[in-house]
Amino acid sequence: MQRKQLKAPTGLSRFLFRLPIGFYKSGLGFLMGQRFLMLTTTGRVSGQLRNTVIEVVSRDLDTGVYYVASAWGVQADWLRNLQKEPLCNVQVGGRRFEGKAERLQKGDAQRVLLEYARKHPKAMRGLAAFMGFEVDGSDEAYRQMAATLPLVGLRPLS
Repeated sequence: MQRKQLKAPTGLSRFLFRLPIGFYKSGLGFLMGQRFLMLTTTGRVSGQLRNTVIEVVSRDLDTGVYYVASAWGVQADWLRNLQKEPLCNVQVGGRRFEGKAERLQKGDAQRVLLEYARKHPKAMRGLAAFMGFEVDGSDEAYRQMAATLPLVGLRPLS
């Protein structure tokens, strides 16, 4: 599957992508619902705390693990930070927890992404297009997408 290379947002688009962080920092994270979370990582170079808001792809109700995907692939700063230090903080709605990140293996990533695509077909097609993937809506297209898209599980520590 061909994927167009995404460039990190700059200028106004960067501002708009970072705007939801303000909701979380001002105690209004509950307005974002369960569909988004704020991830706080430790900067791999600076050692300072870094925040990003990411869409939740799925949640395992039994284990409490939240699954997220890196739209910018392996170049995403938050993903690179987690590779160096997997301990993180997560806020979903009004809930906060310390967590540990783990990159999903291909089979698990395919299962999680396919589940999301089946539950939210329109949203998935839009996200796929935004991330530069050309998909036809088939299970196979989403399996191929998951094979190249980094997915991460955020597991609560307690």
